[in-house]
Amino acid sequence: MPYSAPSSQIRSGVAASVPRKSLESLLREVWSPTQRARSPYSHLHRPGFGQGAGARLAELDGDHFAHTTDPDCPTGAIRSRGYRERVAPTPLHRALTELGPDLRPLPPRAEGLLRELDAPPRLAAHLRAVHDVAHQLLDRLDRDHGDLAADREAVLFGAASHDIGKTIHRQELSGPGSAHEEAGHRILLDHGVEERLARFARTHASWTEPGITIEDLLVSLADKIWKAKRLPDLEQRAVAYLTEASGKAPWQVFRDLDDLLTDIAADADHRLAFQSSYPIS
Repeated sequence: MPYSAPSSQIRSGVAASVPRKSLESLLREVWSPTQRARSPYSHLHRPGFGQGAGARLAELDGDHFAHTTDPDCPTGAIRSRGYRERVAPTPLHRALTELGPDLRPLPPRAEGLLRELDAPPRLAAHLRAVHDVAHQLLDRLDRDHGDLAADREAVLFGAASHDIGKTIHRQELSGPGSAHEEAGHRILLDHGVEERLARFARTHASWTEPGITIEDLLVSLADKIWKAKRLPDLEQRAVAYLTEASGKAPWQVFRDLDDLLTDIAADADHRLAFQSSYPIS
């Protein structure tokens, strides 16, 4: 819905002395860069806003409040129909920042892309769950196979962005489909992400393709084991890579990987509950 509230609707003098940084910080929390740019409320983050009679943000008791008579100011941003109201974070913001079942935050670059693309909150929650599992895989493998030499940054970014194509193909959030794979790869490349990090968007479901690396297999494993899904073919391929890298007996590598995946799978219910608590749109 287009918004048409002029700045004259903003009550003057409500927060004339509040530093501009407070207002800009709030806008960054609740609006993605794309949302800010296309909204007629864009004057709220222009240089100089927040100083003088046009400012309307107040910080009272540590909470952000805003005053405007405009009924169409977007929910989750800065809205109040003539009365004081606490600004609530958007579902996407909560999915990216809430602790959930002790989930680690996404890499800043991946989080920034999801905000810019106005990703569905459930997608953000899913990517956090898979990214956290990838962390667990890497930490244990670093301990058990210190000579693995996997590209840790690539695995973590890949886990955090592998389904980013679902920002376009949103029907695949709740149903089958693979259109998001090539779409996600293109999105990442178009946003300046190098191929070393972008490739996982198209390889995370294609671990039988030629040229697949241990990094690809780890992202694929994380994308399955986060919900306790076990795929013997995928796991055997990982065992083969780990056996070659470590020089250990295949049975020992298999046992260690099986123990690791079993441990991670034990928390699947918590991760699934975290994901399902956020809306698809």
